[in-house]
Amino acid sequence: MHSDTIWRHVDTERAVLADILEALPDDAWRTPSLCDAWTVREVAAHLTFSHAGVRDLHVLAARSGFRYNAAVRDAALRCPLGHEQIVDTLRGFVGSRRTVPGVSEREPLLDVLVHTQDICVPLDIDRPMPGDAAVVALERVIWWSRRPTSTSAARCAPSPRPTAPRPCQRTA
Repeated sequence: MHSDTIWRHVDTERAVLADILEALPDDAWRTPSLCDAWTVREVAAHLTFSHAGVRDLHVLAARSGFRYNAAVRDAALRCPLGHEQIVDTLRGFVGSRRTVPGVSEREPLLDVLVHTQDICVPLDIDRPMPGDAAVVALERVIWWSRRPTSTSAARCAPSPRPTAPRPCQRTA
């Protein structure tokens, strides 16, 4: 799938998820998600880190003892954004082509597809994945599973949009 098509899917899925989250009552944000020991709110907060920069990643890594899963979990738990700000941040990502350093456009696609299901399934919200996008995400999972663990992705993230908010920062 061409990069522009992938990004169109990412944008659509982010916008749809923002709409879903915006409509949730407060108690639904505390619902356990499909991610083990994560609530809907924590999964949604995790997605606001899609634009994390190198400095953000270094702070998270150091705080967690350079353990990837611990860093990801800690970031979601510490995210100070409220529900409305999480929704606004996800909507603010629509149209951006920025990624976390070291990944391609396929990782944000994978992230938003999987985590939308992590949120929707326990809330009994039917949100089917677009089939062609799901195939690309699955191919990325297979690709990552075949890589040696000691290597990192060779791609650099594109330059950020000047107006893109930093992850998990309160906006005015």
